[in-house]
Amino acid sequence: MSEAKTKVLAVGAHPDDIEFFFGGTLAKLKELHRKRVQIYMLTICNGTMGSEELECAQIRQTRWKEAQESAALIDAHYDTCDIWDLELDLDRHKAKDILVGQIRQIKPDMVLTHTPKDNYMPDHRVASFIVSDALFCAMLPNYNPSRRTNEIRTRREIEGGSVGYRYERTKSLPLPALYYGDPFPGYDMFQEEQRPTFLVDITSTIEAKREMLLRHKSQGAWLKAGHRDSDYIRTAMEWNRRKGKLVGVEFAEAFLRHKGTPYNQEPRLESLLGDSVKHIGSQ
Repeated sequence: MSEAKTKVLAVGAHPDDIEFFFGGTLAKLKELHRKRVQIYMLTICNGTMGSEELECAQIRQTRWKEAQESAALIDAHYDTCDIWDLELDLDRHKAKDILVGQIRQIKPDMVLTHTPKDNYMPDHRVASFIVSDALFCAMLPNYNPSRRTNEIRTRREIEGGSVGYRYERTKSLPLPALYYGDPFPGYDMFQEEQRPTFLVDITSTIEAKREMLLRHKSQGAWLKAGHRDSDYIRTAMEWNRRKGKLVGVEFAEAFLRHKGTPYNQEPRLESLLGDSVKHIGSQ
């Protein structure tokens, strides 16, 4: 009998968020444990605001394809809750219910998502709370969104059909370990530095992260026009380089582990990453 794989679920607000915040770490997990780890990449929103040139339906389809291509580089499964950008706060119940269905299907051992102290945009902060909320609800057998919605569907014209998530009463699920990425560019909305629980040395996978980000071709021109960022991939590399200097490596990604109840308190991600885990002041 083959050994059950460890399941890692990374949840981002938009296509390319997962790569930007966790891409090097996910690639590191595949580098270290290709046959032991299964990675799932899930975005809550569909990227509809990510273009000055394309209309919503077009950019939605484009970003779906880009995210699929990126996930394929590390043999990850990709999906989306298909909520429109900047409408997440309005659709938070729908997003949570879809997430509950995904969590019950995947049964992740650990989850990576945005920090609730993100200073970049509202969707990131709302996504953080929705993820922690959905994780809690998913473990409750009596939590059944179908009483409210009958059946939650995420409609995916880009696939030529729709995907339905049916909710049936299930046994209690154990809560996974929950991790938050570093707020970009390293401090919260009040410009307070966030001291991470640990950092991950991604020097050996920084090129894999770059390749994943490069798959999101539509975002280069958009970020240059809308955010005056002439090279967002270089921005990501410089950010990771600054983090690496904190622990004496070339490139690093930072994480905070949710240490409050009821989330699992085992250092699951740290255990998988081994010597790649670094702590400030220990080098």
